[in-house]
Amino acid sequence: FANAREIDVELGSPRIQVNGQTGTVVVRRTYRLHTRDGQQLRSESTMTINVRQSGTAWHIESVRFQPVN
Repeated sequence: FANAREIDVELGSPRIQVNGQTGTVVVRRTYRLHTRDGQQLRSESTMTINVRQSGTAWHIESVRFQPVN
């Protein structure tokens, strides 16, 4: 973070599937980094989050990133 002027993460197009006490959330993730020396970097990926319900709360079990094709 020392060389970053700005970091922006955008999550969009969520798809949520619930099956009993487990669920999957899939979103498109856009990551932008502007460095102190003026470079602008950008990447896109699909983020898949697996969750499990415990009582009234949902807990994240895993997070996986895959490149967007």
